[in-house]
Amino acid sequence: MDVMTNWSKTSIQNTKMEISIAYNRVLLKEWWDPARDPNLYATSIDQFENSEVADKIRNQIGEPVYKQVLASVNTLRGIGR
Repeated sequence: MDVMTNWSKTSIQNTKMEISIAYNRVLLKEWWDPARDPNLYATSIDQFENSEVADKIRNQIGEPVYKQVLASVNTLRGIGR
């Protein structure tokens, strides 16, 4: 089973965002200043659709990436089979 588990985006303002799925959790790391530690947001794959992580992905990275993450989450939960 092929499941995407990592995404990354760097914006014009040098904001970097990384999304990863591991250990039944979706983790979003957000760097506003590369010299500092990132802001971390996490949720379980079961709570992903109604989470702050999902909202941030949808609003700051975009709907296409949100749909990729959701497809991977659903596959890992067994819904996408």
